[in-house]
Amino acid sequence: MGVLKPGSFFSLLKENGLLMESLVLQKNEFTKILKRAMNDHEVIGPREEDGRVYFRPLECMDELIWEFDNTVNNIKDFFFPPRQELYELKEETIVTFENACAKKRIILFARPCDARALKILDKLFLEDYEDRLYKAARDNTTVMGLSCQAPDQRCFCLSLGGSPFGTEGLDVLITAFQNDRLIISLITEKGEDIFKGKGNKAKQEELQSFERVKKKAEESVKREIRIPENLPDQFNSEYWRDVSRACISCGVCTYLCPTCHCFDIVDEENLRIRCWDTCSFNNFTRMASGENPRKNKFERYRQRIYHKFSYYKINFDDFACVGCGRCSSYCPVKMDIVEIVNNAGSSR
Repeated sequence: MGVLKPGSFFSLLKENGLLMESLVLQKNEFTKILKRAMNDHEVIGPREEDGRVYFRPLECMDELIWEFDNTVNNIKDFFFPPRQELYELKEETIVTFENACAKKRIILFARPCDARALKILDKLFLEDYEDRLYKAARDNTTVMGLSCQAPDQRCFCLSLGGSPFGTEGLDVLITAFQNDRLIISLITEKGEDIFKGKGNKAKQEELQSFERVKKKAEESVKREIRIPENLPDQFNSEYWRDVSRACISCGVCTYLCPTCHCFDIVDEENLRIRCWDTCSFNNFTRMASGENPRKNKFERYRQRIYHKFSYYKINFDDFACVGCGRCSSYCPVKMDIVEIVNNAGSSR
């Protein structure tokens, strides 16, 4: 049995949201701290583009959006990007890209569901095999979350172990109150380093107010996904043909999902790159021989459901879904993953 270093026990508690120090800051103080951080950090946050809100690098704090339901994209893009250069062939030498995230970064206002998705991806990219580029991005990024005080009607995070005020995957959780006050919950040492010596320790009445707001937010999450215990037994059911008929295999559900992680490796001249792929696409499992074990659309849609709610659970003891609701919100044919999974158990 290993010996914990001094202070590491408390760090472990903080990382799991069991021990937090909470500060109170005025909004303008918070903005000043982040403006100074921009001198040696890349700062990423929600920014409005064409009437929608996306996570993007910020050039100044004036671009930061404080009130939004949820962003279109999610913070996965900055740890496992849509396109990532891996190697380059130069004459007789192969150059490895090591500095994909050399500069320190701060991600502002990640929703707790998006941050929790990082802990799910960590199991894939950091446990059995350590992906060097993903690890570099995780090590060099401080993730500051924004609690969901008014969760979207399509959210179902509670039924998957999350919370509108969850702290998994976060270094800091920010909760806005009246009079431009912010409660800053410090979860890890990364978060403490940003706010060291700043603000005032939260008073008892402020913490009680925090708990009331948290309880109200959790009570407002009405949707619930219920993964059937007999899901493995439904693999050959005609149900999957029926529910997949509407799917147009566009892949938007995958590309907006904070936990989907399938990729392809391709060569572009002298570059070898990793790029996102999806089980929704017809050629996803097509082999060099031309054989395709999932040539039918229903087989590909079934794979998506089973990967998230059966296979990932078996392999990593977690579901590959955080209940953000993006796949239902942006599906062009309005397919609802909650209804589809909930009804799968009673199919024949």
